[in-house]
Amino acid sequence: MGADQGAIFADLDDWCPTLPKLPKLPPWWPPIPEPDPDPHPEWFTDFHLGFAAQIAVAATKLEGTRAGELLNKAIDRSLESIDRQT
Repeated sequence: MGADQGAIFADLDDWCPTLPKLPKLPPWWPPIPEPDPDPHPEWFTDFHLGFAAQIAVAATKLEGTRAGELLNKAIDRSLESIDRQT
């Protein structure tokens, strides 16, 4: 992908944060409104579940590569965050 993979690994904490830190998404993503915790108190868990599911699809296509390793680490971090919330 032409990106510095070391920098991408360092960004994992921004993409897959642990509470109370909120996600910091890549600058090229469209703006996402702040969630309202009152009507949906489980938004953080749902965010990580959706993120891990989407990344898992991409990871299967990159299995055995450095990018696949990065995506698998992102999935693991999201699943760990979900486990901590339950």
